[in-house]
Amino acid sequence: MNPYLIGVIVSIIIYMVVGNLVGRSVKDVDDYYVSGRNAGTLLIAGTLIASMMSTSSFIGDTAWTYDGFMGSMLIINLGTCAGYVLGPLLYGRFVRRSQVVTMPEFFGKRFDSKTMHTVAGITAFIVMIAYLVAVTKGTSLLMMSLTGLSKEICLLLTGVCFITFSCYSGSKGVIVTDTMMFLVFLGATLLAAPFLFDAIGGLNDMAVNVINNPDTPADVLSWHGPLEGSTLLDNVGYAIAVGALWICAIMVSPWQAGRAMMAKDEHIGIRAGGVAAIATVFLMTLLYIMGVSMNVLDANITPSEDVMIVISMSVVPTIVGVIMLTGVMSAGLSSASTFLSLCAFSATSDIVPYEFKSDKQQLRISRIIMLAVSIVAMALAYMDLAVLRVISWFAAGAVASGWTVVGLGAVWSKKLTARGAVWSMAGGFAACMIATILSKTGIVPLPAWIEPFYIGFPVSLLGAILGSMGQTPTANEVAYREKLHVVPASEKERSLFVVDRRYGYIMIAAGILATVLLLVLWALPVNSVT
Repeated sequence: MNPYLIGVIVSIIIYMVVGNLVGRSVKDVDDYYVSGRNAGTLLIAGTLIASMMSTSSFIGDTAWTYDGFMGSMLIINLGTCAGYVLGPLLYGRFVRRSQVVTMPEFFGKRFDSKTMHTVAGITAFIVMIAYLVAVTKGTSLLMMSLTGLSKEICLLLTGVCFITFSCYSGSKGVIVTDTMMFLVFLGATLLAAPFLFDAIGGLNDMAVNVINNPDTPADVLSWHGPLEGSTLLDNVGYAIAVGALWICAIMVSPWQAGRAMMAKDEHIGIRAGGVAAIATVFLMTLLYIMGVSMNVLDANITPSEDVMIVISMSVVPTIVGVIMLTGVMSAGLSSASTFLSLCAFSATSDIVPYEFKSDKQQLRISRIIMLAVSIVAMALAYMDLAVLRVISWFAAGAVASGWTVVGLGAVWSKKLTARGAVWSMAGGFAACMIATILSKTGIVPLPAWIEPFYIGFPVSLLGAILGSMGQTPTANEVAYREKLHVVPASEKERSLFVVDRRYGYIMIAAGILATVLLLVLWALPVNSVT
């Protein structure tokens, strides 16, 4: 039997069993929506990383570094890490204090506005369904290439897997399986890397061997990337633009900032952000180095998105390759489960706010809606509608455009009103969507370094200013914001801050270590050869 098929089946069974076991502990809405608000640092960090690192990180990002854009990917990754650190400090801990179960509910309560609640719910649903369909399709395509099974069967297996551990167990099951999947793809990467580096002549000589290969494209290890068909401004400007986008998206997005609502306390959320930043820096940098290293063995992999598959099937031992590709598939499943749960929660509680008679009724309806959303997502992934590809183009940028001003303003602004918040979120979201469609279809081409986010964000800011003009926040809005800034007594214990400080020191040490490693393995060797 195909060893990759065995790996897929075994991993799916494990995740389904774990999801079922965790689901038995779900007793009320808090358990289902926010995991009982008692998750520890490892679980929060695990779900932060796993929900961010989908198949695109392992397949798409490594393809970019294989093609020579390692410098650009490192810049983008710095934006991701900054979002992990800034998000809990500037936004996430305040959302947790609100004791809501969804992010749109937070906006509705903060601005005392059902309209705001609904707008946030609709925008969240659009983004989550687009991501869910994209990840479902990507994971099933990877499964097809590994197992040789048909498209229909792989879609069904993918759907059954994340339905099983999401519908029944909700957020409790999602964060547990997310963390398991993170540990799987982390372990798989660490296991596979030494075999690849041994095959290319050693990690220390990686840069020199890549450059000395006559088949390697020009500038493949330069800080700016290949300039054929583009300019330095295009390459570096694009990386900075996307990095800034991800800072905002991770700070305020439902699938990242929303994890703070599940933490045992505010300090857990802050520490988990630090752990996620450290793990992302080292794991993604390792993947980037693995991707560009393959130029030593084969500089003509086409398409370049196959580079990790080639490594797993041709370079490392079969059992390691099975673990590696199963880990990649796990990354896709973890993202799918996250987007599914958030999408279903918004559909149940936010788009049309409804007063449920009891927790039991809300749990039952939430599970039914989550199952329905799963079926719809699988059907859309099977049909491969062009409109969904358009939506996935602007998903992250739309959240960053529409939610950043309102999210940070909800916490820090004394002047932002409900009308201003609605105009800001709706305007930024729509402007980014329109700019993306016009750009991607070629109707109004934009330079590579101008992301649609840079159009949507100013529109959002302008909407907040104009919408709040001539108004003052209501007494309820003012009281709610002031309440957010009241630190709970349980969060003031000195021992908690002592532990926080230790995490800070570890982050500083990790930053220094990452800098030294990049200098030794990349910058200095490249300069010595070129």
